Amino acid sequence: MRNKFRIIGVSLAAMAGLLLVSGVAWANPNKEPVSGELVSYRVTDPGEIWVDDDGVEHVRNQWVRVRYEGDIEGRIVSILSSNRDRSNPEDGDLHGSFMFTGYVGEDWVSATGRFSGVRGEGPISWVVDFVWHVDDGRLIKTTEYKLRGAGPPWDYVGEILDPPGRR
Repeated sequence: MRNKFRIIGVSLAAMAGLLLVSGVAWANPNKEPVSGELVSYRVTDPGEIWVDDDGVEHVRNQWVRVRYEGDIEGRIVSILSSNRDRSNPEDGDLHGSFMFTGYVGEDWVSATGRFSGVRGEGPISWVVDFVWHVDDGRLIKTTEYKLRGAGPPWDYVGEILDPPGRR
């Protein structure tokens, strides 16, 4: 008798867990495309910069201020680190974290997030992916394209992932 209750209890718990997990999987977020330009980029603290014996330039803890326009408008303060092979213009990577305040659509928000990227084609080209955690529960994924130019504007594209029931 005791084993029957144990089997029934375990079976009910497993079914409840299965229904809970499958319910979460069915609740796909609403997706809204975003695009615009990064219109200013200013290094406010260069951090540590050195070149190693192999000719790779390393940057650590560089502070940068950035301004966005378009579907996302506002300012970012970021801390980044990068590695760039001076002899091979297509070899390099960067990563960091950021804080944002401004507008996402018509909503004033703040957000935090992380980014990472790799060198693209050409000497001054990067492709950087951002993940934004907005204070209102939304998640934004954007990709910034820095194409063959020493300075802005650079384009960004992405989408806002809005969980069902958030509004």
